[in-house]
Amino acid sequence: MLIEFRVKNFRSIKEQQLLTMVATKDDQLLDNMATVGKLRLLHSAAIYGANASGKSNVIKALKVVEQLVRKSTRNNMVDRINVTPFLLDEETSRQPSEFELYFFHNGIRYQYGFTVDAERIYQEWLFAYPKGSPQSWFVRTEHEGEKNKSDWEFGRNLQGQKQTIADLTSHNTLFLSRAAQLNHPQLQEVYEWFVRHLHIIDDEYSLHGLESMVTNQ
Repeated sequence: MLIEFRVKNFRSIKEQQLLTMVATKDDQLLDNMATVGKLRLLHSAAIYGANASGKSNVIKALKVVEQLVRKSTRNNMVDRINVTPFLLDEETSRQPSEFELYFFHNGIRYQYGFTVDAERIYQEWLFAYPKGSPQSWFVRTEHEGEKNKSDWEFGRNLQGQKQTIADLTSHNTLFLSRAAQLNHPQLQEVYEWFVRHLHIIDDEYSLHGLESMVTNQ
């Protein structure tokens, strides 16, 4: 279940924007809430504002996350990533876009995010909160001074062939996606949330696809 989504430097979004599903203390519309752990989360929320205020770009940002997690392993070394930064500022136009999600899956809260531009992944991170306290599972950072190479920090709570998977992860592929493809048990479970529970319904989503998604949940 989605808790929060953060996006920065993406299309018309310059400063970090937050979409939160955490309910207030208001006790109205309780049927639109679920208690997960210690949080009360909304089943649904609305984004509203003036025309051309960036509402649709929040949805597009979620779409980028969905598509990259699901499909980045299909990228060839020369494939460009469909990400555009905020271009009306000289500094941000040269910086990567940033995306981060907090979500619950199978009783565990996760924090996952990455920074990316059209060419490569600059950073990627995953923290798990199985007992309330954060566990760093991995942090990926572009190697300073050496393009298309990453430095890796793996937490002791992440098991398996971590470095082997890292060595097979190209500069434009997410580590989470590659690990799931290679059947890493812990990371495949995290990846499952993006496949089974994060569905972005936009103009490109067919009616047939929507019917199939609802039927299979």
